[in-house]
Amino acid sequence: MASFATLFDNFNDNSLNPGIWTDGGGSNSNEQNGRLEILTSAGGAYYSVQTTATTYNLTGTSVGVKLGDAGDQSLASLEVYPIILEDAGGDNEVFFIVFSGLIRAYKKVAGVNTSLASATYNATTHAFLRIRETGGTTSWETSPNGFAWTTFHSVANPITI
Repeated sequence: MASFATLFDNFNDNSLNPGIWTDGGGSNSNEQNGRLEILTSAGGAYYSVQTTATTYNLTGTSVGVKLGDAGDQSLASLEVYPIILEDAGGDNEVFFIVFSGLIRAYKKVAGVNTSLASATYNATTHAFLRIRETGGTTSWETSPNGFAWTTFHSVANPITI
């Protein structure tokens, strides 16, 4: 199996690389200026970019994003999922979610969601997010600058990583 490291993209060519990504749900993504932007809406639609690859092994690696804007967090209906890692069936996931002014680390095992940790969302403190696996432990981490990371929550691998 390949690792997530093979999915590196610096988003510098103004179009999604179809060998790595597919626009999932609404064609609401835009690659420009070295970043991928996924626009939100208040209309209840979910927009995403997903890997076109099928199986990856996160063991000993991480996946991370810079969350440019989590939208108007006073809108209770606005949910932003900056990172979702799931199995092929979608019954098992680890993810971050930002909604109602909170950031939360979640796991979903056998279809059951469990909130693991939450804090008041701060656009500066939570600018960079990553989910990392090392030595049998999955960690949800945050950073203001992408270099100095703080563990938001960690747990023994809740799903097959």
